[in-house]
Amino acid sequence: MDWKREIGIAHLVKQKVAQVDTACLWPHPLPEVAASDTDLISLEAHLGVSLDPKLRTFLLHADGWRSFYQSVDVFGLNDFRGGERKHRAEILLETLEDI
Repeated sequence: MDWKREIGIAHLVKQKVAQVDTACLWPHPLPEVAASDTDLISLEAHLGVSLDPKLRTFLLHADGWRSFYQSVDVFGLNDFRGGERKHRAEILLETLEDI
């Protein structure tokens, strides 16, 4: 996947949405600055697992993206380590019923 291209397209779409969001219903931030390979190795050691290659490559281009889609965040390294967003995600996952 060409993450530079995909992130650029997503940013352009978010800019257009921000233009029509005259009531400022949602925040429209940029993605976070890319993680380094060293940061990813450290996270994988902390987690005790290797990250999915697609996620790993994304994180090398953007270390997460707050409010990527309205109130939906794309996790960055700090989110995987812990914190409020990880805690909230775990609670939401626990509420899912087996399909």
